[in-house]
Amino acid sequence: MTAVGRVVVATAIAATVVALVVVQRLSVTYRDGLAVTEASAVLVSDSVDPIRTLADDLAELAVTLVASLELAQSLVQSSEPTLADLGAASSTNRSDTATAANTADRLAATKRSNASFRPSAQHR
Repeated sequence: MTAVGRVVVATAIAATVVALVVVQRLSVTYRDGLAVTEASAVLVSDSVDPIRTLADDLAELAVTLVASLELAQSLVQSSEPTLADLGAASSTNRSDTATAANTADRLAATKRSNASFRPSAQHR
């Protein structure tokens, strides 16, 4: 074998060794990447059921909130006539009460006035 042949063989061996080292390093990195990908897939798979349960719970909560708002609206609508009647009654009762108080004051004043004319009231 000539010197050039030896150099070519030595270069081929060196290139093969370098290629094997690179492939081995890349395969370790590739395997690590696959392991991380697998762990991520397991994590996502394990998270799906709790997320689905949470979404279902939120949907049920939204339905309950809508029903509660409808009940509150119904309560407000049914209380409107009652509040209107109560307002009308209180305004009528206030004027009646004021009239009765005015009448009571006038009666008391008349009684005091009458009492001053009685002879027994002057000696007391």
